[in-house]
Amino acid sequence: MSAWCQDWTDTALVTGILIIALLAGATSRALAGRAGLARRIALICLDAILAAGALTLMWTLAARHTPIETVVTQMQAVAAGAPMLPWE
Repeated sequence: MSAWCQDWTDTALVTGILIIALLAGATSRALAGRAGLARRIALICLDAILAAGALTLMWTLAARHTPIETVVTQMQAVAAGAPMLPWE
């Protein structure tokens, strides 16, 4: 994949994360004033869906920059007793 294409898709992923965060905040403020039980339940469900979408985009962004083999190797080293953080 060319560097331009990767930069463009990274920008799109970050933009998607920010849009989801803004939607969640706007929805929370809009529904918080009208505090009916049904609206609160709807708000919780919508926030959960938006959070799952943001986490999916963040996971995709992270996976694009860290090969899975590196992650597996690090997990195996930690399981074998290696320090989790470099400064430990």
